[in-house]
Amino acid sequence: MISLASIAASRCAMFLPMRSGARKAAEPPKDPEAARLKAYKTRLSKQQADLEAKLAFGDFSKLAPRTPLVLDPDAQRLKADVGRTKNQIDQEIEKLRLSQRTQTAKVLDMAVKWQRATLLSGMQTLGKLTTAGAMRNVMTPIEEVVGSGLSKVPGLNRVAAKAPREGGASMKAEARAAASLWRNYTEVFKPGAKSEAGQVLRTGKASIDVLYGKKGGNDLPPEAIEMFGRIHGALKTPTKLAEFERSLTKRLEWAGRNGEDISDPGVQATHAAGAYADANRAIASHWRRPRTIRGSP
Repeated sequence: MISLASIAASRCAMFLPMRSGARKAAEPPKDPEAARLKAYKTRLSKQQADLEAKLAFGDFSKLAPRTPLVLDPDAQRLKADVGRTKNQIDQEIEKLRLSQRTQTAKVLDMAVKWQRATLLSGMQTLGKLTTAGAMRNVMTPIEEVVGSGLSKVPGLNRVAAKAPREGGASMKAEARAAASLWRNYTEVFKPGAKSEAGQVLRTGKASIDVLYGKKGGNDLPPEAIEMFGRIHGALKTPTKLAEFERSLTKRLEWAGRNGEDISDPGVQATHAAGAYADANRAIASHWRRPRTIRGSP
């Protein structure tokens, strides 16, 4: 038989959640700033306690610096995607800023823009860029062979030994550069493939621009992210990426020969930055910033 006590207990259990919900509804909403301040005070109190403990035990050792996280190819791809999305947001903010210019500034800037588009969109210009990229892809391996021979000349060999990028040829570096060229040229024609040239056409930046370029989207002037500037960038992208692979491989080989730990993320980042600079020099991407129109914010 079910006792009266058990029936009463079950009914009380039914009403307890209702009372709890009513109390929560009656409570005033928490102030977010007050919650942040409370959390900040808690962190300071914990930090103060830790410092006092170090002082009491005579522990004056410094905390070991955090080891940088080593990114695998998938993590690098995700990081590039996040950076690319941030750049798109920056571009939208820039569009909003430009929409607030004076009418006179808008007219003058439009005239400059159309003049620039006329110069950049000519078939002769596009043909020269395509030819220049092809010639660079052919000449660089030849230059590497010549440089390798010069690096053996007495006197020059000591200089070459100190050069991370120009200190002689590397078969491994050339193989990676050739593989990069093949991949980036063929991906353009693969249905559904996210080619680097396609990314440049859509956003104005390749993955290495997002990973190793200046943060905040300020490393490229307006003409580089307009349509014809993107077309130019897309034409140069395979050559740029091939040089990045070549330079990074040679720089890491040089680092290994000179006693650097090439598994160290800091060493990798340093040489990746140098390889990125070499890649930009290889395509002669010296954009010239236009003069600011008076009246622009």
